[in-house]
Formats: sequence, structure tokens, C-alpha cells
Amino acid sequence: GPWNFGPHQRDTLAVQELVERLMNRWPGKASWVQDAGSHPHESGRLRLDTSKTIQLLGWTPRLVVTEALDWIVEWYERDFQGAEPKALRVEQIERFETMKPVR
Repeated sequence: GPWNFGPHQRDTLAVQELVERLMNRWPGKASWVQDAGSHPHESGRLRLDTSKTIQLLGWTPRLVVTEALDWIVEWYERDFQGAEPKALRVEQIERFETMKPVR
């Protein structure tokens, strides 16, 4: 079966809040507008069920949501500036591996 890795439950954000936090971190101008049209129902909070991963592997997250968003923006900003994508991934993975789990 699937193995989900994700943030602590306390770091679960509403989709709108996640997008707004990401846009606030984005360099320069970034914005979004929700389409005023009719939309199918979707949960206000989307999250992964990480209970299997926590219980069977003893895994815990190493980044809180604010750090994860910073890493996302950092990766894209450096990619746009011409950095090699594979090197960016490896650098972030190596940084991640040295971090202690968030409790």
C-alpha cells in the first residue's frame, strides 16, 4: 500500500491560506484570484494520512510548514536564475538529511 510523508497535523492549512503564505514569500509580484464561477465541492483542508508511516517507520517530519514553503520558493527562484535543477534537489535533500525531526 501507499506510504505518505507529510507535515504534522498542526501544520495543516486551508488551501487558501497555503496559497496566500506562498505568495507572500514569492519574490516580486505574485497573486491569485479564485474563479467566481461554480466549483465542485472540495475539502477546505487537504492533507495526507501519515499514520502508517509514523507508526511503522517511526518517521516524523523535519520541516514545519513555513520552512517547507521557504524551500519551495528558494528552489524555484534559483531554478529561474539558471541553477541546475538536479543539483538543487540534491542540495536540499542533503540539507534535509542533516535536520532533526520536528516534535
